[in-house]
Amino acid sequence: MKILHINFSDTSGGAAIAVGRIHNLLLKNNHESKILVCEKISNDDSIIYHKSTLKLIRSLIYDSLSRKILKLFKKTNKETSNSLSLYPTGLHKKINSLNPDIVNLHWLGNSMISIKEISKIKSPIVWTLHDMWPMCGLEHYSTNKKYFINENKSPKQRFNLDDYVWSQKKKYFKKIDKIIC
Repeated sequence: MKILHINFSDTSGGAAIAVGRIHNLLLKNNHESKILVCEKISNDDSIIYHKSTLKLIRSLIYDSLSRKILKLFKKTNKETSNSLSLYPTGLHKKINSLNPDIVNLHWLGNSMISIKEISKIKSPIVWTLHDMWPMCGLEHYSTNKKYFINENKSPKQRFNLDDYVWSQKKKYFKKIDKIIC
């Protein structure tokens, strides 16, 4: 069985540590496991680095643009980071070209892959949650109950970026086969 883990980094952060442990356990049990990252520090050959020079430049532009857009909107929770993930990255093409039997998504922050591109992954998807971003709008952690109850937008508000990102997730995350918490 070919398993492909998707995580932003191979060594930085708690999700990277968890992904590494899962990956090593799968390898130890004779499964074909690889990790696809946008930030590679280790020299492990089973970890695939996604960025080319062109993709790196595009990523820096998207990150800069995302930060500017996020500054325009009122941040509901100042204690957590936010991710737009609305810009196309082409990562789904790389994932599909590797033809894994299962794709295990992990921490996809820093706009690693767009919300829409996740729906274009051809393999079955398992998502291991390391934060709340997949079930929230922009935030990686939230205490706002609006994501868990059917709450309407305030009539005073014309456009809410958080609600828009949340609506995109509801639209494109229908292909997720399993969720691990």
